[in-house]
Amino acid sequence: MQTAFDRARQLLQETRGDRRTRTNEGFQSTERDLPRLASPLDIPWTQNISSYLGSHNPLASHLDPKTETVWLLDNTAYRPIHPYAHAQQPWQAEYRAAFFKKDSGRDISKIVADIADKIGLKEGSGEEREKGERTIAERLQPFVDVVAPARWVDVKMPHGKVKRLGPGGRSATAQQTCVFEGEYADGDVAETPAVNEAVTPLGPAVTRFADPEGWMVISDIDDTIKITLTPSPTGILRTTFLHANYPPGTILLRDASWMDLGGFLKGLTQGTEAYKRERMEKLHGMLPRRKVVCVGDSTQSDPEAYGDVCRMYKGWVRKIFIRKVVDVAEMDVREKNSEERFERAFRGVERDVWRVFEKPEELYEAVDALRGM
Repeated sequence: MQTAFDRARQLLQETRGDRRTRTNEGFQSTERDLPRLASPLDIPWTQNISSYLGSHNPLASHLDPKTETVWLLDNTAYRPIHPYAHAQQPWQAEYRAAFFKKDSGRDISKIVADIADKIGLKEGSGEEREKGERTIAERLQPFVDVVAPARWVDVKMPHGKVKRLGPGGRSATAQQTCVFEGEYADGDVAETPAVNEAVTPLGPAVTRFADPEGWMVISDIDDTIKITLTPSPTGILRTTFLHANYPPGTILLRDASWMDLGGFLKGLTQGTEAYKRERMEKLHGMLPRRKVVCVGDSTQSDPEAYGDVCRMYKGWVRKIFIRKVVDVAEMDVREKNSEERFERAFRGVERDVWRVFEKPEELYEAVDALRGM
């Protein structure tokens, strides 16, 4: 559940380009037509009101394994770096947990059929329609279940100790930094399950350990790792609820509107430059000595966000690769892919740092050349 403050901040962070794309492609109309899948009124009033107290909520309680579930998101462990000489710091990572009421959604058959129609699945096309609706229903479930604020969960850290995550606040998500005991090496992987593993349908949180120095790839997801068609509301719905999704890994998410499909579309198209910049600033705080490669595309604000970070942290980003998207009918290709746009986004950034490409094979030599940097 996105808070009013989150929605207001997202609106204020909307750029002129965001506004133009959303207006030209009718995002507001599509968002109004999409159903709100649940209501804050579905949340017990004690949880709803007390959730304003966040992690200091005295009325919070452990989630009920019979009626509630929690997602434990994957993360990256790092050793903090200080500007002055110091002993090697212990590993730590930020954990995120999202709490839901189990099987609390309403009958979604009509909603599934409505989305299927919007994305072009033909009525009565037999097996293809049936298979598509099953996929849509499965991926729609997180937006249907009511969130469960004011809950915590006990997890078993890799070193064996039990740690409490939460309680969640208004958004029914909790985030906190936990310190690891024991010895780990760069590239190690560890799991953090819930003490009661039955409450985590997606399994344990997976932590990947990253030394202070080395290489790091920061990549956009939509229209970079996977085809999303972000300039089109119908394209987003189709690629999110029907097509194959992106591979697993550590993902830095923004606050989203659970229980609201219209809010989901806004989260992908409104204020994206500021959100991406803020997440990269956080990554710099975690791993300031890493050599960074940024990968993105031209559909939204990747060039501008990456350019901002280059200017903020000189020398941190070694290479930027921007995929020039040319196959989305709804996109203003001339504006989004113009040389003037890229020159403006990367002003003050050395020309050999950034490169625009259309096909992955164009980058093979450039990636090989990184070995000597």
